[in-house]
Amino acid sequence: MSTLDADLIPEAPPPAGADAVVAGARPATARLLGAALAAGLLAAFASGPAGEAVYGRYAPRLSATAGIPTPGEAAAATARYRAGVVAESSLAFGLLGGFLGLALGAAGGLAGRSPRSAGAAALLGGFLGAAVAVAAVQMAVPLGLRLQPPDGDDLVAAVLLQGAIAGLAGAAAGSAFGLGFDRRSLPRALVGGLVGAVAGVVAYQLLGALAFPLAETSKPVAASAPARLSAHLLVAAFTSAGAALGVAARPVEGRSLATPRPPRREPSAPGRGNK
Repeated sequence: MSTLDADLIPEAPPPAGADAVVAGARPATARLLGAALAAGLLAAFASGPAGEAVYGRYAPRLSATAGIPTPGEAAAATARYRAGVVAESSLAFGLLGGFLGLALGAAGGLAGRSPRSAGAAALLGGFLGAAVAVAAVQMAVPLGLRLQPPDGDDLVAAVLLQGAIAGLAGAAAGSAFGLGFDRRSLPRALVGGLVGAVAGVVAYQLLGALAFPLAETSKPVAASAPARLSAHLLVAAFTSAGAALGVAARPVEGRSLATPRPPRREPSAPGRGNK
């Protein structure tokens, strides 16, 4: 067979079914990133207003005391304050984690062209995102309240506290995105979601110091509605971007998703030589 004949042989078509996603039919990085960001922003615009509807419901009521409160009354007031902060933080982060896991799970499945995976990953992501976020709040916020006074405004402590909670919730949401897209992408999507969520908290704290200096953004839940919405938007956007980039960077047979596969050629038929 001549070289000209070999050049005329068409390339082998990519494998059908789910393997086509692995063998070169994956969406481009920009498209994957856009789908994840759209899902994350939808989750933020859902969780933010939902949290606003019940904001302040768990704030402790003020009780009048005659003169200086006794040690028992002060301890009871402190306990009520901490319980209210934990309850409100659980609601805020739980809503964000649940909606974000739900949206990213669905987006990952749709990006992987598998509606069945999209539904399963969305349900699992919504449950895990909410559960992990609430569990993280229950562990981290009481510890943070003991280490930092109620009137404290420590930026480093705020990043550590909120970053730990958002990072775990972002890891759960990123896992849902990876599970929906391709189970082999799950570890990288998990790490990407975690890193992205922490980066979102850092961006939120920097924005809060500049744009919302009186909103108490160092606390688990800020004191103004624009600051609270910006927290949802930034954490959701950075988490989504991190999960998508983690999936897009996963090597496939030694190549990244952004690297095209080289063309395949059919081997020459046995027993036939060059003309």
